Amino acid sequence: MGTTKSVLMSALLLCSGQAFAQSAEKEPVAILELGGATGWNLKEGGASSGPTVAVEVTPITAESG
Repeated sequence: MGTTKSVLMSALLLCSGQAFAQSAEKEPVAILELGGATGWNLKEGGASSGPTVAVEVTPITAESG
C-alpha cells in the first residue's frame, strides 16, 4: 500500500503543472458545423436524409483576478 501511495503522489505532482496550464491562444467566438443526417420512419419504414447546420458557442465566464 505504501508503494501505491507514493506512485500516485508522484504522478499527481508530475501532472499538476499541466492541469492548471492555460493556452495563450484565443478561442473562436462560435464554430459553424455543417453535415448530413439520416432518419428512419418507424411507422412506414421509409428513410430520409438531409443537411444539418449547427452553431457551437462557448459561454463567456467572468475571470476572477
